[in-house]
Amino acid sequence: MSEIHMIIQGQGNQSILNDNFYTDPNEVYVNNIKNDTCKKYCELPNDLNNITLIFNEEINSSENMFNGLSNIIEIDLSFFDSSLVTNMDSMFKDCTNLQKINFRKINTTSVVDMSSLFNNCKNLISIDLSNFDTHSVIRMDSMFSYCEKIESIDLSSFNTSKVEIMFDLFAYCYSLVSVDVSSFDTSKVISMQGLFYCCYRLKYLDLQNFDSSSLIYFSYAFGNCNSLIYLNLRNFKIINTNDIQIAGTFEPISSNIKYCIEDLDTKNFLIGDINSNCSDICFQENIKISNEDNICIESCDENQFEYNKICYTNCPNNTFQLFKNKYICLNQVPENYYLDENDNLYKECFYLCKKCNKPGNETYNNCDECINDYTFINPYIPKEYKIIKGSLIELFFN
Repeated sequence: MSEIHMIIQGQGNQSILNDNFYTDPNEVYVNNIKNDTCKKYCELPNDLNNITLIFNEEINSSENMFNGLSNIIEIDLSFFDSSLVTNMDSMFKDCTNLQKINFRKINTTSVVDMSSLFNNCKNLISIDLSNFDTHSVIRMDSMFSYCEKIESIDLSSFNTSKVEIMFDLFAYCYSLVSVDVSSFDTSKVISMQGLFYCCYRLKYLDLQNFDSSSLIYFSYAFGNCNSLIYLNLRNFKIINTNDIQIAGTFEPISSNIKYCIEDLDTKNFLIGDINSNCSDICFQENIKISNEDNICIESCDENQFEYNKICYTNCPNNTFQLFKNKYICLNQVPENYYLDENDNLYKECFYLCKKCNKPGNETYNNCDECINDYTFINPYIPKEYKIIKGSLIELFFN
């Protein structure tokens, strides 16, 4: 017997399983009350409803199980027996409002196909896949495509030794900042096209363990990765360049990107005469880049200005220096500072101000907003005169 618990949003006749899922549940509970009329559709009473699905038979495929159900908010698979499941293709595809999935006791040892598993789960913020056993998986294509809000994915426990297809694996993950694929064995992978396509926020990719010996499709693998700074393909080696498709693999991405490709023929084939720098320093997280000569450095020179981990001779356009640390540039006003347009500097507010728009002192502090635990004493006394913290009144008269 298997149980699946869900929170579904929406009153009236609602889908609780995809029409194409091969079987109906044996029992359905709505807000803990058994409902004998519910199958794949259910008449729901509330804006938010707790649904329990019970299957007495053994489930051997979860393909399309919840595909397209945009009404699912949360789902708990802790009591779902997935030990015989071989196919998870599109299980949660287009669950556009799904925010949370509990895989705490999931058993994926028999799963061969995970393609489009979370495709277009655009409101999923985080996901714990540490219990996934992927040693049998052959397909992972579009597994996380269009997971627009996920910032980090830890796949360090994944075994990909049998995977052949992983195109568009992370495509259109617009918010993705970091992903750990250091454990990936790609020796059998044929298709990686669009692998990180349109991952706009990714800065560091360490793919030094990737094996390209079976690779045929590599087009647009890093296309539109506009923030990419370091790309480590140290062990990539393409033996027969006639058998591999690479159109748009690196286009368009930042001109500041640092590549590491050790095999000279592979480097020339993929990136031409662009320098390939395999110095370990380039792939450390806090390393800076010199804007003048485009090399990796541990820190900016004392007369340089740092902005977004790049060292400049002057602050870039639309950025300003911090008054107390003139070698840092920012593009927006930090707390406790204001922009002095005469000097083009971010200068400090009066010390009790969280926000201000001009200088202040103990008589005229010019706060727009006070720091935590402080407030203006009352609306009838001008804010530049009195601020209160708890029962202590601080008066700023001469």
